[in-house]
Amino acid sequence: LVSSVRLDVSIESVARYFGGNGYKGNQKTNDRIRHAIDEVSGLITPRWTYTLYPVSSMTPGKEVILENGVKLSIPDCTFDPDIRLVVVAIGTLGDKLEKRCRQLASQSKIYDATLFDAVGTAMLDVLGEKICKRIEQDGKRSGLLQGIRFAPGLEGYPLEQQQLLFQIADNEAVDVFLNSSAIMTPA
Repeated sequence: LVSSVRLDVSIESVARYFGGNGYKGNQKTNDRIRHAIDEVSGLITPRWTYTLYPVSSMTPGKEVILENGVKLSIPDCTFDPDIRLVVVAIGTLGDKLEKRCRQLASQSKIYDATLFDAVGTAMLDVLGEKICKRIEQDGKRSGLLQGIRFAPGLEGYPLEQQQLLFQIADNEAVDVFLNSSAIMTPA
């Protein structure tokens, strides 16, 4: 379990989620984004955990079978027959940001709720990069190389795989659970 991580995000990375690629805010918008970054930074409690699972067999571009018997589908682009380990990682910003966004929305402050959500999304990107970097560093110390990164619900990887991953991941260490739609939710 890793916690107490600083997640620095730029105005541009937040604006990408807030207004789309190529979004150019004016000074007032940039000030609002800066303020939102400061406020959201006070709401989050980033934590993550990861676990390594040995692979017993693999069908490139189709599935990997872990030594514990769990079968995971893998993206079409995964064709390395020498995969020996799969890493399952879970990260969270905690539940305060989600609660604050809902509170703002219930007060009809949709602009602020959407902006805070965009800041959180940008921070999750940074957290994901930090998790991958840590896994890569830990792997190098053991003579391992990091393969491709994939996640349920992204780039064609089925969201339904989230349920299998949560069967083997230590989600309770970071207080993250799945809702009925297989979406991660902080406790």
